[in-house]
Amino acid sequence: MARIGLPSYLDFANWCQQGIRVAPKFTLPDGVKVAVIPKHPDLNLTDIVGRGGVQWFRANNVADSAKLRWMESKEMFPGFNPGGERPGRQKTPQQWVDVANSMPLFAAEIDEFLEGEANIDTQDSQYTSFKQARKAKYQAGGVSDPEIYLCYGALILYGARGWKVDGVYQGPLGTYYRNLYSSQSAARNTMPGYFNVHEGTSLPNVKYYPEGPATAPEFYEKLHEMEVMMKGLNIANPRCAYVSSQLIESLPDTIPDNRPGWDTHILIYQGRQVGTAGKVTAQAHPDWDWDQQLAMYLIIGLMTGKRVIAWDDTSQYGTDPVTIYQSQPGDFHITYWSSPNGTPPPYGNPGYPPLRLTWYEAIYAACHIYKQFERTAGQNWQYLKFRVGDGPWIEPQADGSDVLFAAANSRGIAKGRFYQGAYDFVYYNPSKPKDRTGYETITVEFSNGQQYTRTCQGRVVNPFAE
Repeated sequence: MARIGLPSYLDFANWCQQGIRVAPKFTLPDGVKVAVIPKHPDLNLTDIVGRGGVQWFRANNVADSAKLRWMESKEMFPGFNPGGERPGRQKTPQQWVDVANSMPLFAAEIDEFLEGEANIDTQDSQYTSFKQARKAKYQAGGVSDPEIYLCYGALILYGARGWKVDGVYQGPLGTYYRNLYSSQSAARNTMPGYFNVHEGTSLPNVKYYPEGPATAPEFYEKLHEMEVMMKGLNIANPRCAYVSSQLIESLPDTIPDNRPGWDTHILIYQGRQVGTAGKVTAQAHPDWDWDQQLAMYLIIGLMTGKRVIAWDDTSQYGTDPVTIYQSQPGDFHITYWSSPNGTPPPYGNPGYPPLRLTWYEAIYAACHIYKQFERTAGQNWQYLKFRVGDGPWIEPQADGSDVLFAAANSRGIAKGRFYQGAYDFVYYNPSKPKDRTGYETITVEFSNGQQYTRTCQGRVVNPFAE
């Protein structure tokens, strides 16, 4: 089989979702699960289940058995108090329990109760009571180990935070970070607020929302965070969701410090020519490198955490490229139309996506690749011994802290597993460029001595099934 390619249906000129509509149906190995948001109203919400291995969907009309329920605190108690505040914070724990008990069971659920005008902290009694009630309801319904996830990006979850400890830079090989791999208790000590309160009720997650355009080195940080989360979990079926989207939060130094808070959502202009009629331009968040997204979904989400949850809103778009999307009230992106001959804007109902949705294809491509690893299903992914060219062999660390050394030395990582003559491995170096100067000839060696030599491109995930 050798190198695993991208799905044959993938078309980067098409801004619409593709895999959700045309990918073959299959089940991912190792119990891996993935959640996405259907973005086109003409999608058959029954037919999409299982396409590309994706089983969970954030959509109102999808069956509860396939639904990712993304919860906001303002939904739990709609409306406003007389003073204009959202009422959730003033509700008692029992009132939150009553809401929890009124909801059905879902395939998976996650919340953003920490965000917005009705924010509830994960340590508040309202929050913990709600989560405990949800867990009890699943168990009463025969689901002993439900997919209930803690608030995405909750502050009590572990973060490497630029390799700083108490604001002081230590670097990835600092004693603090090295020690986290020494034992499960060391990993657990990074998150007492999670492990002492939420473990056994809510599963953790690693959120990635890039702060700026220099995203490549952050691969190391996020993989490290996922490894620490997984090492600390003391449950029968450990898993941790990688939660991410295609957007960069802000571009430092591109706009004045006195900018209004919302303008981090409208930092770039992304244009598309609509035949000969004119050009539509969307003002929105910038997006980040597709190949890096694929690498992170595959290595961090599927191979390490066993869960991926796409982070996006539920806006709906058409599929006809000669139409454009009309901005809606509350949209963070704003569309503009210009025509050399005065053609009126060809609004669709709804119109074509104002921004590329091909980031979803990075998720489906990651699933496509992971499916090819089925022959070695059930085996643990291990860091491999490898070398670049005729250079020295890089031995795997006994404690599994290889990513720290890779980060400190700006080098790649090799992970693999084997079973009954089948060998699967992945090499990824985010520190090398994609152009010809970033190609490396690497040789990997498995624990039984089996070696493979392959040419790998920089900043692109290189998966192999031998």
